[in-house]
Amino acid sequence: MTLLTLVVAGVMLWFMTGFTSALKTMNATMGRLGEDMHMAATTMATMQQDTARIVDFIAFVQQGIVSLDRNLADANRDIAGIQHTMSEDIERLRSLLEAMSHDMGAMNVTTQRMNAYMSRMTYDMDRLANTTSPLGGGYLGLP
Repeated sequence: MTLLTLVVAGVMLWFMTGFTSALKTMNATMGRLGEDMHMAATTMATMQQDTARIVDFIAFVQQGIVSLDRNLADANRDIAGIQHTMSEDIERLRSLLEAMSHDMGAMNVTTQRMNAYMSRMTYDMDRLANTTSPLGGGYLGLP
């Protein structure tokens, strides 16, 4: 073997060693890439599960909102019914108070008439008590 053959063999050995080292590095990189892809797949599966839980939670919240809306509508109907009933009750009270006012007015007029009658009767009794008897003698009134 000549020196040239030894140099060529050394260069080829050096090239093959470098190429093998590059292949090992590439193999290790591909292994890490595979691990990263596995980790990404695991992460994506976890994210998919989280997304499903979020969707379920949103559906639950939406059901709660629908239920709350239904309850508020019921409450509004109840309030409207109460307002209507109160309006009717207030109208009845107003009518009752108006009737009571008329009755009080009638009682006032009756009391005034009775007062006038009693005054007239008192006046007549006083006159009678101070009138002398036409038959002679004392007064017609009480002693």
